[in-house]
Amino acid sequence: VDYDWNFDGANASGYYDLGRNCGGNILANAFDIFEATYATSISFFVNDRSVAGASVKVGVYEIDPAVSLNTSAPILLASSDPYELKLQDINSWVTLKLTSPLSLIPGSWLAAVQGFSSFTDTTFIGANGNSNSVCYQQDNCPPTPPNTNPAGTWVSLNGSPMIRLNVSKNPPLPPPNSIEEGLRNFNIFPNPTNGSFTIELDKISNYDVFVKNMLGQTVYTSKINTLRSNFDFSNYKKGVYTIELKDNDITYVEKIILE
Repeated sequence: VDYDWNFDGANASGYYDLGRNCGGNILANAFDIFEATYATSISFFVNDRSVAGASVKVGVYEIDPAVSLNTSAPILLASSDPYELKLQDINSWVTLKLTSPLSLIPGSWLAAVQGFSSFTDTTFIGANGNSNSVCYQQDNCPPTPPNTNPAGTWVSLNGSPMIRLNVSKNPPLPPPNSIEEGLRNFNIFPNPTNGSFTIELDKISNYDVFVKNMLGQTVYTSKINTLRSNFDFSNYKKGVYTIELKDNDITYVEKIILE
C-alpha cells in the first residue's frame, strides 16, 4: 500500500489513537515476507494532533496468520528504545531503528508502534482508507460500553495505520570497534531557525551532506570536514527538512525546522 502514502502524508485521512490517558495502545500492520531478509527499522507518520514530548517505541512481532490474535498473541522479537517526539516530528514521517536488526524468515510479521499512557491523549498515527491491508490494534484501555473486550485485546482495523517495515537483504554491518570510530555528537543549532544554522560535530572527517524536503527530494548537497560548518537557508521554503551526513557506509540523520 506504499502507493497510497505520499512522503508528506498528503493522502492521509484520519488517525488512530496511540498514547492515551487510559493506556498506551499498539498499532500494527502485517507484512508477508517471501524471502529471508533483515528488519532494520520502522517508519510511521505522526498525525498533527500529537504532542511533542510524548514517548513511543516500535517493534516487530511474529504472527500466525491462520490463527486469531486473540487466540494466539503475537510474539515480540525486536524493538527500539523509547523515543520522545520532537516538534519537527509532528505531521511528518519518523523512522526508529531496532536496537538490533532482526533476521526475518518467510512468513507473516507485524510492524508495530507503541504508545505510552499519559495524563491526556498525546500520540496519534496517521491513517488512510485502504481496506486491502491487514492491520491491528492492541487496545490497552479499559472497555467502555458497548465494547466489552478487556484491556490488551487485539482487534482488526478497517483502515491502515501509516506504518512501514524497513528491511535489508544484506546482513547488517558490525558496529565500530570502539566508540571513537563513530560520530557520537551531531548537533544543529539554532533549531528551529529563520535560515542560518550551524552543524557541529565532535569528530573531523569527510562528510557528504544531503538536505531533503518533506517529499524526500534532495534540495541541497555539500561536503564538510570541520567541527563547525555554517549554512544559510533563508531563501528556502519554510518547513521541516532532513539533514543527512554520510561517512562511508554510515549515515547520520537529524531534522531542522525553517520558520
